[in-house]
Amino acid sequence: MSKFLDILELGCIQEVHVNSVWQLPTLAKFAPYLGRMSSLHTLYLCHLWFPTPITLEGKVQFNSHFSSKLAKLPHLRSLHMDSVDFLEDNLDQVLRCLKSPLETLSVTACQLSEADVRYLSQCPKLSKLQHLHLSGVPLTDISPEPLRVLLEGVAATLMTQNLMDGKINNSHLNAILPALSQCYQLTTLSFWGNRISMAMMEELVEHMGKLSALRVEQYPAPLESYNIQGIVQRERFFHLCTQLMGILERIREPKNVVFGTDRCGNCAQRMVFGNNHCNWCECQLLD
Repeated sequence: MSKFLDILELGCIQEVHVNSVWQLPTLAKFAPYLGRMSSLHTLYLCHLWFPTPITLEGKVQFNSHFSSKLAKLPHLRSLHMDSVDFLEDNLDQVLRCLKSPLETLSVTACQLSEADVRYLSQCPKLSKLQHLHLSGVPLTDISPEPLRVLLEGVAATLMTQNLMDGKINNSHLNAILPALSQCYQLTTLSFWGNRISMAMMEELVEHMGKLSALRVEQYPAPLESYNIQGIVQRERFFHLCTQLMGILERIREPKNVVFGTDRCGNCAQRMVFGNNHCNWCECQLLD
């Protein structure tokens, strides 16, 4: 890696993707090179985790060393972190080092603590956020209040919101819905993989119906679409989604609206009902 990076004009690089399971020494060797990429505006960190046990002190020390390099990237506007092992309880350390406000923050398939989410709601570098992706971040046991505050703070600029597979329930959605409904610039909402009842789904689509900029809407199947064993009942699912689509159509003309079930345990596909198409996996059908 060092031989390759040594011959590059690091100051000219604008986008970097790091996608590898690296040992801690390799990550540490890469960090100084990252700090020299002064023109960088987009950084993707994917599948960075520690295969061998590491002490809490070692994790904090590495996180501090790695984050300090972000302070040398004055043009960084888009930060994507997918399956990054060292974020939990350390997200504040990463974001505090940023020199300029972010336009995109994507934290996916990561574990975050309540303290991490609380810091998101307070971080001044997110005040102009346009794209917020928290897909695959379990939020069930985290208070919805910080997320509500964050959405209120970025309502004027937010264009895409991804909260897929966050295991959000009725009480969480009820808490954040007033703030979400104020995001009038929102063009894309991804909400699949959450556990919401039909009554709460009706409230959600009514509120989202007032957001005229929405072009792509991905909603979860209502809980009533499943039987007691968690198996999707196709006719019930289609009937409930038709009702929800009707609520939305009475408010505005939907562009691309899709309701999706949880992923099938056999084929990993979702049963989908939308205004443009419908499909289902045979595994999920109830005889």
